[in-house]
Amino acid sequence: MKAAVCSEKPTIHAVIVDFFKASKVIRNLKTLADQYPLDKLSVSVIDNSTSHKNANLLKAVCEQENIHLTVNKINRGYTAACNQGAQCINADYILLLNPDIYWPQRQSLQILVDAMESSPKTIICGPRQINPEGDTAGTIRFQPSFLELIRRRISWLDSLFCLVSGRSSGFFAPDYNKDQTVGWLQSSCLLVRNSFWKEVGGFDERYFLFMADLDLCRKAWKLGYEVRYVTSSMVYADGIRASAGGLAAIFTKPALRTHICDAIKYFATYHGQPWP
Repeated sequence: MKAAVCSEKPTIHAVIVDFFKASKVIRNLKTLADQYPLDKLSVSVIDNSTSHKNANLLKAVCEQENIHLTVNKINRGYTAACNQGAQCINADYILLLNPDIYWPQRQSLQILVDAMESSPKTIICGPRQINPEGDTAGTIRFQPSFLELIRRRISWLDSLFCLVSGRSSGFFAPDYNKDQTVGWLQSSCLLVRNSFWKEVGGFDERYFLFMADLDLCRKAWKLGYEVRYVTSSMVYADGIRASAGGLAAIFTKPALRTHICDAIKYFATYHGQPWP
């Protein structure tokens, strides 16, 4: 892995939390290496898989000087592992990455950095995310209500709402083709100012897997900062949502049950409080 040395660029520390996706982490790291000068980029890979096979696959690629691998003995959960990877880091930015993210366009990360550097008020930003089918993933979110989350789990009720109201769910942004400030961004690929990350103490570890990104963005707006979507920066992902499925999937998918538990914690915390 070779990269040009550039002393003026901000430093970035990427955090990738893995759960049985070692091969995707490896692809992620290989494409990330072409995005930014390696003397300004460091990476923490946190393996929550509790699998020797998965850990050994990661060890083969995480032997490089700027990549640090931590293999947890238990699954600490996504939010705690993100905090673990960002702990005691002095980089200018924290880059949160899901294992399946990869970078086909060489300037995508630089575009995100430029967006942050040109707007001091922007504290969190994220790129356009493309699914395998070529469509744009729904990573831009508005402040959800608990009833909206339930409605989205019941397909016929969601379809009826769209038919009667003449519009799609208000949960997602209607236009992904323009740069814009947004309520919150999915943390599958998120660039965060480290000063803000430290200010709020990183992710709230009461959430095991979900809702921590919503909570983080809410805190950003409350403190007078902005969250921005940057459409000219592009990443690819496998498009598989851990929380996908209707209400019936609650009985078969542990991740969906976790999503519901985390959502209850979030709405209990902010019940009756207006969006900042």
